[in-house]
Amino acid sequence: MSTTGLATPSIDALIINKMRLNPHVNRSPLWGPGCGGGVSGMAKANIAALANPDAVVLLVAVELCSLTLIKSDYSKSNFIGSSLFSDGIAACIIKGDNYTTSGNKVDYIASSSKLYYDSLDVMGWDFRDTGFKVLFSKDIPTFIHENVEQDITEFLTKHNLQLSDIKNFIFHPGGKKVLDAYTDALGIEGDFLNKTRAVMNDNGNMSSATVLYVLERFMRDGFEDGYGLMMAMGPGFSSEMVLLKLTKN
Repeated sequence: MSTTGLATPSIDALIINKMRLNPHVNRSPLWGPGCGGGVSGMAKANIAALANPDAVVLLVAVELCSLTLIKSDYSKSNFIGSSLFSDGIAACIIKGDNYTTSGNKVDYIASSSKLYYDSLDVMGWDFRDTGFKVLFSKDIPTFIHENVEQDITEFLTKHNLQLSDIKNFIFHPGGKKVLDAYTDALGIEGDFLNKTRAVMNDNGNMSSATVLYVLERFMRDGFEDGYGLMMAMGPGFSSEMVLLKLTKN
């Protein structure tokens, strides 16, 4: 999973060759999902594992946002993009049901994707001769205010759940205004995005890799037994969600 670089052969081919992995690995490189890629990648990896109980799936997110800096661009958007985004790489393993798990457990329940019509210019890249020109609209917090509560409610209702059933909010940070928009839109008491804020403060926005850093914080620092919701907004403009069940052992 990557948004900030083009590679042919793809990054997964380079990894397999470098690490001398099984040459028969079934690989599915994905490029361009942006900040939503970590959540959508988690969904696709789990769907592959559900289809094959013997599967061991490696999800890798590689983002080198610093490569996209256009040194000759003095626009506000370029300065904001360069200061907000950072480099990050994350990986996790998802196993099929025929494998036993020791320690804390994370089970995949369901996933959801939504594309908002006529919003292609809200987030993404404008490819120019000088490099990757970041598109990062000031309307993103407005999109969150207008849609996120209803989108989450509809997703959870399909699984006979409501917002109060979610104990762990594993959200991609986006930026300060995005975090504030989530807080205002959902109206949940307490700092339910504290781990998301910590990753934002320590690492910045690493595009698709960021939400996997947030998930790692939950696994490392602790979580509440019960449901977890992974969520990220990305180019398209789109939202990605994954419903998890987290169990302490």
